[in-house]
Amino acid sequence: MKIQAESPILPESKLTRIVFESGLGPSPLFDLAHVIAALLAIGDAGTMGRARMGREVGLGQGSVRTLIGRLAAEGLVKTTQSGCALTDSGMELYNQLRASVSAIQTLECQGLRIGDLCLGALIKGGYENLGSVTEIRDLALRYGAHGAVIFAYSNNELFLPSMPEMKEPEIRHIMKRLVDIFHPHEGDIILVCGARKSQSAKNALLAVAYSILTREAKI
Repeated sequence: MKIQAESPILPESKLTRIVFESGLGPSPLFDLAHVIAALLAIGDAGTMGRARMGREVGLGQGSVRTLIGRLAAEGLVKTTQSGCALTDSGMELYNQLRASVSAIQTLECQGLRIGDLCLGALIKGGYENLGSVTEIRDLALRYGAHGAVIFAYSNNELFLPSMPEMKEPEIRHIMKRLVDIFHPHEGDIILVCGARKSQSAKNALLAVAYSILTREAKI
């Protein structure tokens, strides 16, 4: 099944440099998923203090200070009396991310058997850049998920790229719910990650989404 869809290619240099550039200071205790989560959280909120950011991205205050400092050094955030806010460059990147990745939703997907708690997100035009489903699952596991399932949308229906002929009633029911929640279009994918903790599933979702959208992202 061939899907014709253009996927936005996001600039990875600034975000990966925040994590991997040794010249910015000691190796941080956060990863790329935390950087993306912070950008999305600040952009969604408008302004955000350090305490709330720590709760949103799952980091301690020391790591939050380091993360904010590195985001500021890259010209993506600025600090104000009310907290952190995105700069024009940060807002541009936030808009690119939000245009490509939907808000994360908590899902009831016990039938997928990938963990106690499932989170899902739609990746716009992601099927074109999907690559190996096995590699995507491995990446999700590296970021703390217990499992991951990728669905693609084509010809007005959702399917499993790894098992396109899957007709199991329970899976078909899950697919119908996902379509109702995310309203996908041709070439979109829906990624579902499961874990015991919400933060682990969220980190896996964001890391995988960014990897797909940048194709060559250093994860």
